[in-house]
Amino acid sequence: MRKTTLLLAAAIIAGLVSCSPTSYVLSLQARHPSASGCDLGRKTMAVVYVDSGMDSLFTRTVAEGFAEALEADYFDGDNVIGLYRMEKAPVAVYSSRDTLLNLVLDTSQDVVFLFDTPDYGDVTVKGRQPAEVSVPLNLHVYMYDSMDKTDTVRSFRGRTIFRQSMNIDKSLSDEKAKEEVWKKADARVVGANAATKFLPVWKDEDYRIYYIPGSSDWEKGATYSYEFKWREAVEVWMAICDKTYGDRRAMAEYNIAVACHILGEDDLALRWLDKSDADGKVAPSTWLRKVIKKEI
Repeated sequence: MRKTTLLLAAAIIAGLVSCSPTSYVLSLQARHPSASGCDLGRKTMAVVYVDSGMDSLFTRTVAEGFAEALEADYFDGDNVIGLYRMEKAPVAVYSSRDTLLNLVLDTSQDVVFLFDTPDYGDVTVKGRQPAEVSVPLNLHVYMYDSMDKTDTVRSFRGRTIFRQSMNIDKSLSDEKAKEEVWKKADARVVGANAATKFLPVWKDEDYRIYYIPGSSDWEKGATYSYEFKWREAVEVWMAICDKTYGDRRAMAEYNIAVACHILGEDDLALRWLDKSDADGKVAPSTWLRKVIKKEI
């Protein structure tokens, strides 16, 4: 999650003493599944490209651009996605679960993307000198997420058309024309564009954190959360749970559920939310449960 804005209640800033619970709103940008429907957050990944011996440098560069785009969003630009080459086999079925599962095992990653050899469409020429030469390119990408309960291979297809103006004559074959277009084609951009379908969708979400002004423990927990020190905040709130009951205990348990969700521990967050609801359900509980279950 990305921290954007913190709206801290005036009481905690001014240090006012009060026995009544209050709260502040923590505004975050939360990562949601990509347009493809794939939820790749907090998962390791590998990108494999099939080398047919023809245009292998182009295919490799497409795969590199794809991996770099994923790294920029999921891993803050760190170079952590492995790039692997696989020689094309005449009888291989790259869309099969067995093929992708073996790649998961070979790379020891959670998710594998496999780029099959691109298909090139017919070269078309329009106009006179200079003429516009167009070369279609069809990409075939297979993805297997070993952590997805559906246990299936997902197939994705993309199409782009490269265009180049050039002077041509009758001696210029389609293959030569394609080579000329290829010299100007930016394969890395093709890969980056293909990755956009798998990038997360970011949405603004407001989380409410409860505390009691004038109480050192409650203010310490709120301050830790304000500073994004969630594990320290959880320790404080758990200590509060041990010595309170009813609505106040429910608020501390709710705070812990928020922290667990932000830390990516959703199963644990739901358990703490169950505890909070049992002790005295706080107002945002239903909303938080839907967010955790990705129902909204």
